[in-house]
Amino acid sequence: MAVLRQKSVDMRAKLARLLDVARENDRMFELTRELTLQLLEADTLEGLVAALEDSLRDKFRVPYVGLVFFREEPMSVARTRTLQEAREQIPTLLTDESMGGALRPHELAFLFGEQQAQHIQSAAVMKIEFSGVLGVLALGSEDSTRYG
Repeated sequence: MAVLRQKSVDMRAKLARLLDVARENDRMFELTRELTLQLLEADTLEGLVAALEDSLRDKFRVPYVGLVFFREEPMSVARTRTLQEAREQIPTLLTDESMGGALRPHELAFLFGEQQAQHIQSAAVMKIEFSGVLGVLALGSEDSTRYG
């Protein structure tokens, strides 16, 4: 009887953990759906950047967001660097594949800026494009296992 009681307690605890994960998955799905709709509704680069950065920081609670567009002329809405600078500084991050994990200090500085780069232990990076403008979106964390 004692063994059966313990199994019952263990199963209830496991079920409670599964329910917590399911609730978190539902929350993440809803946030992702809202962000997707906001991005689809964005008709300007400024609107897209605002929706993306606000959602990632405020709703998804991503502590470090790096958004860099590759252009010769500076932009008012995000950091800009030339495509040549990107090819020199982050060539392995310019693929069509998203990647995550630990990055080199110069890559972090390029993506997030010198000040924020000092705190980031792992990052997720993906190439983006909006109306012919190329760039990269990077999410950073102080937790070395978050994006690895």
